[in-house]
Amino acid sequence: LTLSGQGDTRFCTTDLRFCVVTVTWRTPVRRVPVPCRITNLRCRTPLDLNRRILAAGKATDGGVLDVRRLTLTPPAVKRRWLRRVCSCSLRVSSVDKLFLLYYEIWKIGIKIMKICGLQKTTLLDFPGHVAATVFTGGCNFRCPFCQNAEIITADAESDYTDLEVLSFLKKRAGILEGICITGGEPTLQADLIDFVREIKNIGLLVKLDTNGYRPDVLKQLAAEDLLDYVAMDIKAGPDNYGAVSGLSRMDLAPIKESINFLLSGKVAFEFRTTVVKGLHTQRDFKQIGSWIKGCPQYFLQNFKESEYVLQPGFTGFSPSELKEFADVVKPFVGSVSIRGVDF
Repeated sequence: LTLSGQGDTRFCTTDLRFCVVTVTWRTPVRRVPVPCRITNLRCRTPLDLNRRILAAGKATDGGVLDVRRLTLTPPAVKRRWLRRVCSCSLRVSSVDKLFLLYYEIWKIGIKIMKICGLQKTTLLDFPGHVAATVFTGGCNFRCPFCQNAEIITADAESDYTDLEVLSFLKKRAGILEGICITGGEPTLQADLIDFVREIKNIGLLVKLDTNGYRPDVLKQLAAEDLLDYVAMDIKAGPDNYGAVSGLSRMDLAPIKESINFLLSGKVAFEFRTTVVKGLHTQRDFKQIGSWIKGCPQYFLQNFKESEYVLQPGFTGFSPSELKEFADVVKPFVGSVSIRGVDF
């Protein structure tokens, strides 16, 4: 594989024409040698290659290599993450192995699908359906009670590639009915829409969990009829939103836009709030009620401690306290239900 900077190199912080490395990648399942020329370094795996490319970019100009504008030739290679501009000549005996290698190279340059976990079967995450759950990495909130703290940072390790997840879903298509995409915050993933398109092509239903801070992504997914259900977190009342989200400054306009969009009925949805003692008060639910007025269903989820909480030490509310919060919201919505409590 030879990477080159021919074409429009304005999007590259380092000119790849001047980088040459020899790499041989052999898969454990099937020996497929893939020669790769990028800097005068030697790498043994795609991940090592990633690190070397990143190091080369920093050593050259203090930046990070942006390879968004690279594609592979010949044009017969038609994969969604390869449809970019520039040039790349290659020889490889297995196209599938090439996709995996190029995926590893390409994701260093930009934020694409970072899949940090896969629950292969769930009856809870997508109510009413047998589903799998994909956990994406990275989040723009820092909710102190977050139970997925290990995957919310930008440096969270990816456990799966798109291809691996899609291959799994194809094999389980006769068993699974849908997939829940959660996080982290899925709408931060630059490749989310293409990824969901691939899932829909398999014939699965898609549920998206989101904090609502990317209404543009939400609207585009809905416009293309790619979503079957959306669960949006309402973190707190507007006056308390920043504190509960772990942000000192916060623009609530995107949250309001997402709420209004979902209320328009373009896609089936629910609003939900994880209720945490010490963070929420009755005032929050008075404000939430008027904010989501007309919502068909709203859920209170009682906080439960786990080993991956961002800031340990929080507790949930008692059943009676949760019922009081539910009564505050009831006049504004179709129904209120409480999760995480045995009555």
